[in-house]
Amino acid sequence: MFLILFYRMQAYLTVPFSALSRLALYGGLFVLVIVLRKGYQQLPPLLWALLVSVVLTALHTAWIAGPDIAFHATARFINVMLLVPFAALMFMGERHMERVFWIFWAVFLCAFASLLVQFWGWPLDTLVNGYIAIRGDLIRHMTVVGEPNVGGMLAVIAGVSSTMLVKRHSVAVLMGALAVAFVTLSISKAAMLGLGVAMIASVCLLRGEALKEALLRALLAGLAGVLLLLLIGAGDYLRVSLDSLIGNIRGEPSAYKDFQYRQSRFGTMDVFDGSLLPVPLNYLFGASFAEVGSAAQEIQGSGSDVVLPHNSYLELLLTGGAFMLSVVVFLMGRTYRTLWHSCAQGDNRVDRCVLVCFIVLTCWMLIYPVIYEPVTGCLFWIIVGYGNRVHNRPMPIASVAQN
Repeated sequence: MFLILFYRMQAYLTVPFSALSRLALYGGLFVLVIVLRKGYQQLPPLLWALLVSVVLTALHTAWIAGPDIAFHATARFINVMLLVPFAALMFMGERHMERVFWIFWAVFLCAFASLLVQFWGWPLDTLVNGYIAIRGDLIRHMTVVGEPNVGGMLAVIAGVSSTMLVKRHSVAVLMGALAVAFVTLSISKAAMLGLGVAMIASVCLLRGEALKEALLRALLAGLAGVLLLLLIGAGDYLRVSLDSLIGNIRGEPSAYKDFQYRQSRFGTMDVFDGSLLPVPLNYLFGASFAEVGSAAQEIQGSGSDVVLPHNSYLELLLTGGAFMLSVVVFLMGRTYRTLWHSCAQGDNRVDRCVLVCFIVLTCWMLIYPVIYEPVTGCLFWIIVGYGNRVHNRPMPIASVAQN
C-alpha cells in the first residue's frame, strides 16, 4: 500500500513522491535492511546478479541517453524490483504473505469504492486527471490504483486470494462478488483471462474438500457478482466485457488478436541495433531503458519512438538483454519450485494461494508490463522474494551437527 500510495501521489506532488525521491527512500531502506540483516552474507547469488543486471542497464542507459533518463527510467523499475531482496531477507514464512494479501484486500476495497463513486456520477477529477477510456460505448473508469486494466487485475488477485484464504464463507463470497463486479466494470480482457487462469490453476492444485469448498465459493461469488451488477444497473458492462474478450465489438480485436498484434508490430532483433554495444554484447545486455518500455515512454512522451512490447519477458530481454531475462527466469523457476514443494508437503493453503496468484501473474506478463507496475508488480516481486527467501533454505550440515 505504501508503494502504491507513493506512486499515485507523484501526479499531484513531485516532492517527495517523484521516482527519484522514492528511489532515494527505498535505496536507503534497502541499505539499512542489508546492514541490519547481514544481507550481504545471506542473499542468494541470483539476487545479487539481478541487482548487477539493473546497474549495468542503468549505466548503459546513461551512456546512450544521458543521466537524466537513466536515473528516472531505472528508478521506475528498481522502485518495485527492490521488493525482492526485502522479501527474501525479511519474510520468515506464510504468515507474512497472508499479511500481504490483507493489504491488497484493503487496497482493492479502496479502488472499488473510487470506481463506484464515478459510476454513480460523482466526479473525481483530481483522481482521473483527464483520463478517458471508452469500450463498447461504455466508460472504463480510472481508480486510485490507476488505469482500468490495473484495477481489473487487482480485483482478480483480491477475489482469488479471499476465496482461498478467508475462513468465513460469507465474507469470502462477498469479497469474491465484489471482485467479479470490479473485473466486469473494468472491461479488461487481461482481467477476464486472469479469472479463467486462476480457476484452472485452482482446480489443478486443490484436492478433496478444499477443491469443493473453493469451487462452491467461486460459484456463489460469481452469481452474487452478477446480481450486484444487475442491481446497480451495470448489466451492459457484463455483455461488453464478454464481447470484448471474443472480439465482438466493432474496432476492438479479440484477446488473441490483440496479443498477436502487439507482439508482431515491431522487429525484435532490430531493437538491439539501438544499443551502443557491439554484437554479441548488445544481445547479452540489451538496448537499455532509454529505447524500450513504458518507463521510457513515460519520460520521453507518447510521441517518441520508444518500443512498447506489452510483454514483460520481451521487455526484460530488450532492456537488459539475455542476462537480465535469464536471471529473472531463474528466480521465477526457484519460486515455482519452492511453492510446489511446500504445497506437496501438506495442506498449506497460503502457499497454494500464492502459487495460484503467481501463475496468474506470470501469464499476465505475456500481455502487460507487470514488472514495472506498482500493484501487480509489487505482488510479483514480493512472491519472487518469498520463493527465494533466505530463511527457507536448509541449514548447512556442519551447523546442524553443532546444534
